[in-house]
Formats: sequence, C-alpha cells, structure tokens
Amino acid sequence: MYKLKDKTLKTLTVICSTFLIVSNFCWWLLIDSDTAYTTFYSPSRNEAFVVKETRHSEVYQLLNFKLLSKKLVDIRGDDGYRMFYEDNYKLEWMDQNQSKTHYLFDPISPNDYKNVTVTYKEY
Repeated sequence: MYKLKDKTLKTLTVICSTFLIVSNFCWWLLIDSDTAYTTFYSPSRNEAFVVKETRHSEVYQLLNFKLLSKKLVDIRGDDGYRMFYEDNYKLEWMDQNQSKTHYLFDPISPNDYKNVTVTYKEY
C-alpha cells in the first residue's frame, strides 16, 4: 500500500510539473515572444535606456555595467500600438535627469500625440 501511494504521488508530481512548464511556455509564446526592444542614451551618453514593447511599452534605465535595470514608466498606446517599434516618438531632454517622450498614441489619428515625463537618476 505504501509503494502505491509513493508511485501515485510521483506520477502526479511529474504530471503537474509538466503541465506548469508547458503552460508557461505557451503563455510566453502568446504574450512575450513578439517583444521589441529600443535603446537610447542621455545627451551626455552616461545613461542608457531600454524600451521593452509587448502590448504596452516599459521604459527601463540600465544601471551599473548594464546588467541591472530600473523600471521608470509604463506607456500605453491605443490597442497595443508600438510607437517605439514604429519609430513614432520624439525624445526631448529637459532639465538635468528629466526627459519628455512625445509619442503617437493612435496610428489611425496621426495628430494624436501624447507625452510622458521621465525622471531618472545618474548612476
């Protein structure tokens, strides 16, 4: 009786683990496999930024040795529009450690630009 329970438990563990691995892979295929990245630098070229775009855009500042990053802001376009991938944005460097990003919100309305101000630290 003990061996039967142990075998059943092992089988259930393998089945659940396999299901979790396969479901996570399918989720990645649906959501994150079409990720686009855009990189830009501060005017002094001391700070690097990366924009990760899936269904929305996330702006990250790369930290020391470019191994770590800090999320600065989320930017959403209309219906998952990727303004950085489509190159429909403009960066305006303001005061020290601030930038303003003007981006096309809706590609159907070519004059529908919005902006977001990003504040960052120098590392």
